[in-house]
Amino acid sequence: MVVMDIVSHQHALAPAVRNFAVFTEANSAHRQTMEDTHRTEPHLMPGVAFFAVFDGHGGAEAADCASENMHKHLAARLGTSSPDSVQKRICDCYLDTDKTIKDAGIQVAGCTVATALVLTEDGQRMLYAANAGDSRVVLMRGGQAIRLTVDHNPALRSEYERITGAGGCVAFNRVNGILAVSRSLGDHMMKELVVANPEISRAALCPLDHFLIIACDGLWDVVEDQEACDFVSQMATHVPTASISDICTALGRLALTKGSRDNITIVLVWL
Repeated sequence: MVVMDIVSHQHALAPAVRNFAVFTEANSAHRQTMEDTHRTEPHLMPGVAFFAVFDGHGGAEAADCASENMHKHLAARLGTSSPDSVQKRICDCYLDTDKTIKDAGIQVAGCTVATALVLTEDGQRMLYAANAGDSRVVLMRGGQAIRLTVDHNPALRSEYERITGAGGCVAFNRVNGILAVSRSLGDHMMKELVVANPEISRAALCPLDHFLIIACDGLWDVVEDQEACDFVSQMATHVPTASISDICTALGRLALTKGSRDNITIVLVWL
């Protein structure tokens, strides 16, 4: 587990997020199947909200299994009286979900994942963003897009060194010449190289924090972080009749217009 602190405590009651919306698009002009899925749990536990996007590869089985189970593992971890930090519980939840995929007999398929958890610690509203792979969480704070996750690919020096140190290789910017991401849930035929351990960021939320965008690379391959946040902000400001669902859909359509060739899943969360 790698933790980035953007600012531990036991979680407590937190105000719910204001609203959320989801956009999904198979993008059938370029993809034969839809391998993305998502999970929205604005009331995972009293005062706790959880959102996740899963981007499958090699089939949808791992993504489907993860979306059905990750929130359950997280609730179980958060519900214990263990002294473990929230970061440790999130990490364990990722590994629990990875094991569930393996126990289901899913060996080849995998999925990237990005998650956001909102809760309150010692009276302070906190956001924990985590990911494995290249799905991403971006926070809009005071007009600035802040990326809260790390895109895990074999070209990253730290990932390259981890992969080669474990006996693997990187060829054509792919793990063993096969997989373009270096962390994921599933992919158990390559688990010693493609780990499920997330990177986690922790941010104390403030009045300048307006919304989160949680999305797979179907969005981020063609729309930059700041561009996406500016698009959402401008539409919310200049189209007063637009609902959050309208705005989320428009952001997805922007990705299609800009030439996305992948499945697209976006979760937009008003903070």
